[in-house]
Amino acid sequence: MKEEQGAAWPRWRRWIGAGAGFVAACGVLVFAVLLPPAWGDPLARTEAIKTAWTVTGGIATLVGSTLFIFKLRLDREVHDHQVEKDVFDQLDKAIAQLDGDTSASQTTGLRALDRLGTAHPELREQVAETWCNFLRSPLADPDGHHDARALAQRLLLDHLRVPYESGPPSAHVRVPEDADHYWDLRRLDLRTAVLIDADFTDCLLPAFDAQAAVFHGHTRFTRARFLGSATFARADVKGPLDCSDTFFAAECNLDRLTAAGAADFTRANFRGPLECQSADFSDAASFTSALFEAPVRFWQSRFAGTADFSGATWIFEAGFTLAVFEGFAGFAKTRFLRRAVFGRATFGGQASFESVQFGHRATFTGVTFCDAALFADGYFDQDVAFDDAAFGSIARFREAQFHGQVTCCGARFEALLSFQGAQFKDRADFSMTVLTGDAVVDCTDATATVGEFAPSDRIWPRGWTALRHRSELRLVPIPDMSIEFQIPPN
Repeated sequence: MKEEQGAAWPRWRRWIGAGAGFVAACGVLVFAVLLPPAWGDPLARTEAIKTAWTVTGGIATLVGSTLFIFKLRLDREVHDHQVEKDVFDQLDKAIAQLDGDTSASQTTGLRALDRLGTAHPELREQVAETWCNFLRSPLADPDGHHDARALAQRLLLDHLRVPYESGPPSAHVRVPEDADHYWDLRRLDLRTAVLIDADFTDCLLPAFDAQAAVFHGHTRFTRARFLGSATFARADVKGPLDCSDTFFAAECNLDRLTAAGAADFTRANFRGPLECQSADFSDAASFTSALFEAPVRFWQSRFAGTADFSGATWIFEAGFTLAVFEGFAGFAKTRFLRRAVFGRATFGGQASFESVQFGHRATFTGVTFCDAALFADGYFDQDVAFDDAAFGSIARFREAQFHGQVTCCGARFEALLSFQGAQFKDRADFSMTVLTGDAVVDCTDATATVGEFAPSDRIWPRGWTALRHRSELRLVPIPDMSIEFQIPPN
């Protein structure tokens, strides 16, 4: 403090000298103006002198008051500068403690940073970045004791947690006025960070970057709200991942994510694009009842366990090109309002598309179904293509509705192909379809609308044709002309 005062004293001394000189000059000027006219009259001269001193005294008082105010401002600047210097000294000391070898030293530094950030909002970005940088330090033994790391996680996330009681997450993206504990950060940089049992439940998160981060233990983002972009590209999730009821306001990037445990995105809301290319889910992955409001790409992603998208809604294009589903794949009661592309995807387990709704074109070109492919009660509003697809087990389209063109050119079926009760409203092309092994086609009770179609517009499954029945066409088996009729003996 004395050093700051010493540095300010020359400036203050110059202002005192300038003020005194100004008062003296004004006094001389006042006397020079008032005395000459009254010099010959003693009484008038006395009054002029009194008036001159009064005016000069007033000027001196005004200058003194001004200098006093300036002195107060100068003292305030010195004090503020000293306080700022003390704060930054404390900040530097706390950061230095994080480099200590003992957990006690690191814990002391982390708590000191928390106090500084709470008392000085302008330091919160720097404090949060320091915590994130601490979490980026290497982790030798994930199963050991990591009290300081756990404390850093807790302090950081407690300042981002804003719980809510009811309603969808998207309705709670503003900070309540009484949330004094919340730190309004611009971004959270956790690139290459190592987190253990990280709990982001109910957190209101800024732009979030966890590229190449490693998550040990149980990671929770339950009911979290990402207000900016969320990046998990190349992140390694070692345990269960819970993102149920999570809201993503902008782009979410899961490219090359590896999840060793179950990944739960039940009822998640993706308002921005979702990029999930070449991701690897080693356990169950659930997107049940999720809402996708922007384009989604799961290109070349691998689902080793159950992949459940049942009840999900896709407002924009959904891409599963070259995706691999090694276990059960559930898309029952899913709604695709725009184009859905499963080109060259592989379904190793049962694929359930029962009661699915395709509101736009659906592409299954080159898809491989190793187990049952169930499309019963499916609704296809526009064209659907199964060209060159391979069905290794039952393919069931019972009661399905095809309002656009359906093509299975070059498709291969090795077991039952069932269109029982299906409805064909447009063209159908089953040309070059291959039936092998025990493959059987069943189109019982299937119907088609009557229209101005050329014979080449409707090529029905092998062994079946369409005959007019009142106002519609019904698919019936083609009679086996190879049967020889014998005349019974007399």
